Amino acid sequence: MSALLVEQAGTVGPATLTSLVAGVEGPLNVLVGPDAPPVAEPAAFGVARISVGSSIALAAHAVVRRAARELLSAGTCDSLRGGLDYTELNSPAGGSR
Repeated sequence: MSALLVEQAGTVGPATLTSLVAGVEGPLNVLVGPDAPPVAEPAAFGVARISVGSSIALAAHAVVRRAARELLSAGTCDSLRGGLDYTELNSPAGGSR
C-alpha cells in the first residue's frame, strides 16, 4: 500500500499518528476539517499529505444556504459581506493571502 487516508469524526491524536506513520509502508495522508490541529502538528509526526477533502465546498454551500435564507426571510443580503471581488477572484494567485 503506498498511501493511507485516515478519516475520523474526531481529532486523531499524536500517538495514533505516530503509530500510523510507523506502520504504513508509504506516505501517510490525513483528511482534516474543522477543529483539526494546525497542519504543522500532523506534519511534525511524519504525515506526508494533508487534505481538506470536501470541507471547503461544504463551507461554501453553507454560505449559499445562509444567504438564501436571509434573502427569503429578511429580504436582506448582509450575510454576503466579506466575499471576494472579481479582481481578487480572477488574479493568478487568488489575490492577497
